[in-house]
Formats: sequence, C-alpha cells, structure tokens
Amino acid sequence: MSAKLTLYRDPNVPGKPTTGKFVLLGQGALREVCKTLELPWLNNASGTSCIPEGSYKLMFVKSPRFQRNMWRVMQVPGRDGILIHSANFDRQLKGCIAPGLELRDIDGDGRLDSARSRDGMGRILEALTPYESSGIAFEVVRK
Repeated sequence: MSAKLTLYRDPNVPGKPTTGKFVLLGQGALREVCKTLELPWLNNASGTSCIPEGSYKLMFVKSPRFQRNMWRVMQVPGRDGILIHSANFDRQLKGCIAPGLELRDIDGDGRLDSARSRDGMGRILEALTPYESSGIAFEVVRK
C-alpha cells in the first residue's frame, strides 16, 4: 500500500487563519502527526492565501530561502515555493503550512496560533523520513 499525507482542514472562518491536522496513511494505518496553521483562504492569492484543496505531491528538496532540504508542495496552481516549515503565527507565513502540537492563541490577539511548532516540525520530519527520496502523495481536504 502506498503512503499518503492528508491535511484535513477545519471549517473556514473568513478572515481567520486556516487550521487543521496532518494525518499519515502508511503501512496500512492512519495516524495524526500534528496540527496545522495556514493563512486564511483568499482565492489562492500568492503570498496571502492558503493553497486550494486538491491532490499534490510532497518532495524533500533544497529550499533556496532556507538553504536546507525541506518538504515542498509541488504543482500548486499559480503558486511556487509552498513549504512545510515551523512558524507560530499566520503572519509568519506566505502561503506555507506550519505544523504544531497545539492550536491556541499564544499572543492574545484572538487568533489561533501554532504552539510548539518546532516539535510539530520534528514529528513531520520523522514521519516522512521513509519518503525523502521518492516523495509522497499529499491531499488537502476540508473536513
């Protein structure tokens, strides 16, 4: 059975960050890896919107910006450079996806944040290590 990472998004709240969770299907089992934080949905506008729901591929490639290998979402319509990387606040994102272990308001601004994002990133890296050379199927769906 092939593996797939799915991002299950919570229902959209206009003007608020997009939240969800990463779930990995691998070796015949489903497991939640961590929570996710993204920009709000703004019609796939580059730099200000989360990516559209759909089927993609994740590849472990070198990021010119971060100068290290990172998981990149490939073939997003009208977009490029969409990465999975640690970030606590949606204002730190330009369309990328931030993992975290909790979703809560860290800074008191009334918006959900990605708490313990580096720990969430560690979980993603560990879960996806077997797929670094081949990549993995990736799907974004709304709950």
